[in-house]
Amino acid sequence: MHTPNGKRISTAELNRLRLQAVALRLRKVPLKQITLQTGLTPPTILSAYTCFLTGGWSAVHTGARGRPPGSRRAQPYPDLRAAPRAMMASKSSVPVVAPGEIEVRGSVQLTYRLQ
Repeated sequence: MHTPNGKRISTAELNRLRLQAVALRLRKVPLKQITLQTGLTPPTILSAYTCFLTGGWSAVHTGARGRPPGSRRAQPYPDLRAAPRAMMASKSSVPVVAPGEIEVRGSVQLTYRLQ
């Protein structure tokens, strides 16, 4: 049995396959054969087996996938949006750049100071 890409199967189906893989591993079935039967990759099978050894059958189940709802920042990278405006508002004609830093002024000038 070959399963589709692991990212495209449901969590319930993935958990079922992980439980099946652990059961086969406990019966000393070779890893290659478990891969062919379940469609899981060897790292996934070994991870499920290790989880079983440390926490029992309930530890084999995967957690929820992806980011939880509402975890995205309200305004992504707010300091990066303000930086160009602050640099263009600067009246200094001599760029003040610490060693190893890059300064961008407008879209034309780029200063890199080594020492």
